[in-house]
Amino acid sequence: MFLFYFGIENIRSKPEIEIEGKRRISSLQKAIIANFLNPNPYLFWITIGAPMFIKGVEISAWNGAIFIFTFYLMLVGSKMIIVLAGGKLTTFFRSSKYVIVIRATGILLLALSVLLFYDGIERLNIL
Repeated sequence: MFLFYFGIENIRSKPEIEIEGKRRISSLQKAIIANFLNPNPYLFWITIGAPMFIKGVEISAWNGAIFIFTFYLMLVGSKMIIVLAGGKLTTFFRSSKYVIVIRATGILLLALSVLLFYDGIERLNIL
């Protein structure tokens, strides 16, 4: 349902520029909600991350510390690269092409949400 909501919001997006402070708060709230609803980090830490960390700590406390440090260094580093690249594309973000891209991703999000909803119902053996 959350992806469906994002899809509708993207399709309804207007090309006008919003107040920067308000937009940042709204985007930050959306990002926080999306991160909490994303099952990938939980699945990673349950299936791969925690067992690797525990094995590393059994060998040496340094192994566990190095694993956590490098994991978050790569995670934060890759996100910093994305932010820096986004900063270089400010002219694109103000163009009409950007609005077209946002609306196209809205359509893709709607399609994905419908597919995921159907898959979830199918897995529950309702259909």
